[in-house]
Amino acid sequence: MDQRRDSPTLLPSCKQLIDVFPEPFVIIGRDYRIQAANRHYLDQYRASEDQVVGSFCYKVSHHSDTPCRNHGEHCPLDEVFRTRRATHVIHVHYDSEGNEENVQLQATPILDNEGNVVAMSEAINRLGSPDEAKRKLLGHSPVMVRLTEILQRVAPTQTTVLLQGESGAGKECVAEYIHHNSNRADGPIVIVDSTTLGEHLVESELFGHERGAFTSANKRKLGLIESAHGGTLFIDEIGELSPALQTKLLRLLETSQIRRVGATEFIDVDIRIIAATHRDLREMVQQKQFREDLYFRLTAFPIHIPPLRERKEDIIGLAEYFLAKIPDTRHKPPLSPQIQSHLLNYDYPGNVRELRNIIERATILARNEPLSPEHFSFLNETAPQQQGSAESDEPMARHNNVLQRHRSDIDKEEILAVLQKHAGHRVSAARELGMSERTLYRHLQKIKSNSAIP
Repeated sequence: MDQRRDSPTLLPSCKQLIDVFPEPFVIIGRDYRIQAANRHYLDQYRASEDQVVGSFCYKVSHHSDTPCRNHGEHCPLDEVFRTRRATHVIHVHYDSEGNEENVQLQATPILDNEGNVVAMSEAINRLGSPDEAKRKLLGHSPVMVRLTEILQRVAPTQTTVLLQGESGAGKECVAEYIHHNSNRADGPIVIVDSTTLGEHLVESELFGHERGAFTSANKRKLGLIESAHGGTLFIDEIGELSPALQTKLLRLLETSQIRRVGATEFIDVDIRIIAATHRDLREMVQQKQFREDLYFRLTAFPIHIPPLRERKEDIIGLAEYFLAKIPDTRHKPPLSPQIQSHLLNYDYPGNVRELRNIIERATILARNEPLSPEHFSFLNETAPQQQGSAESDEPMARHNNVLQRHRSDIDKEEILAVLQKHAGHRVSAARELGMSERTLYRHLQKIKSNSAIP
């Protein structure tokens, strides 16, 4: 008899399964009580399982007696049970010592056999300090999960990495992620922006110089490359380097040596190089604009950074993160479904950088009010207009004016002048003033109570 068929199958317990997750992880019931917590969660809050399991989630993480929705935060539990979909938000939690810290919550519904939500799983990504944030990449879309897997494999190595992707996609953040997850994390990461290096002093900036190397060289100077000794050198927009600098960089990659301007001897440098570009280097090689041998050295490990439009699952989480980072906006209400729809229906030619600017601009337009879809109406004004049209620059100029007078009060004369300019049309006047029609109406009521409106 085959004894393997008679022996019972030992299935792992819920606790054993969730302990596999590398971040703090809990399962929460509809009553807000924690049903299970992994060891990372217990370690983060320095609590025993008996102290956590059965307790209200808001009691443990928020030190509150009521759910977080009562304090201006978006409750992921309510969202998951209402929509039966996963969601992620940025919250302010308290650590084990009672200090506030930003965290990203990834909430996922747990369904029964009939498809009903019976509980919610919640993974917690701590964003408390700048160093911790650099060790993480925001986003849980499939392409970001795959990207993170690739980065975790290459980070501990010494391999040269080439990051390719559109402008604003986050290449510098990825470079910092690689550095802070490598064995060079205790060393410096030096960022070289090839587009900002002065044409005449670029060699001195990169390689340094000896005293007397040229007229103004009154002392020895370490270059950016030498400053990265023991750490990582990140060369952004490497496609902009001149042919002469491409040759010197190739020698650095092949020999790990440099020579300062005005020096006669080479010196050893211990650095790892990460390069980035939004240009097609292969095409540049074919057009004789980029050295082929340097191209092959740089592409030892090429990584494509996906544009934001290819990972729209991350947009709302990133928007919540940027909103939490803006001063005085931490306790603002969550992004409404209408706002989320605005954000998800936009293609972001400027990628993550543009999303960050959009959130900042919307909070400025809101003037300390809760965000509404009106504060994102400028997304509809980004459609290309006929070249040479006087109206093409008007929306951007209008919003730039709003940015410049952030937090300043608009006086009665300005409101009335703009209203008269638009023949009393409140929607047009509110748009030029950078406020919602509701806000304009409130200003008008205040003016009316003090004096008659002409």
